[in-house]
Amino acid sequence: MQNTVRLNERPIHVADVADMLGYSKGYVYQLVMSKEIPFHKRGGGKGSVLFFESELLDWIHKSWDYSPAQCDITERTEKILKNLE
Repeated sequence: MQNTVRLNERPIHVADVADMLGYSKGYVYQLVMSKEIPFHKRGGGKGSVLFFESELLDWIHKSWDYSPAQCDITERTEKILKNLE
């Protein structure tokens, strides 16, 4: 996948991604293990799995059958990221 991370973008964690997408943390980890979702590993080994909003939004728009019912994902993402600040 093309790297679309913005210069000043902060990483988000699995729990935040699960909230943003409406999935369980376990399912997000399944997507990571099957390499179906863009992710990064801290330290490149068995470290924390991290995500970037810009990559997730690109993945959503490219991978999902995007419909108006899913438009609130961007709003949920913005709320999660504001809470992280």
